[in-house]
Amino acid sequence: MSTKNIKWYNETGSQSDIAISTRIRLARNLAEYPFPEYLSPAQQKEVNEAVRKAVEKSGNKEDFKFIDMEKVNQVEAVSMAEQRITSPEFSL
Repeated sequence: MSTKNIKWYNETGSQSDIAISTRIRLARNLAEYPFPEYLSPAQQKEVNEAVRKAVEKSGNKEDFKFIDMEKVNQVEAVSMAEQRITSPEFSL
């Protein structure tokens, strides 16, 4: 029997409840600002600063890191998009 056409997610068995791969995306604008495509350059800077401060204030340096995308080179930005750390729009 060929296993090429078997879809792992349709199979049953003792470990069928284990997810091999999963992805969750959380996207939310800040209440006082419009969504990113409607931000002015000044508002973009304000949002970046608010997020940077929130990350620093969290004190959780292991799980959270603020990355200023203006200081990231193109190769690093594309790499982050490929790893799904950022969305592709950030690597433009």
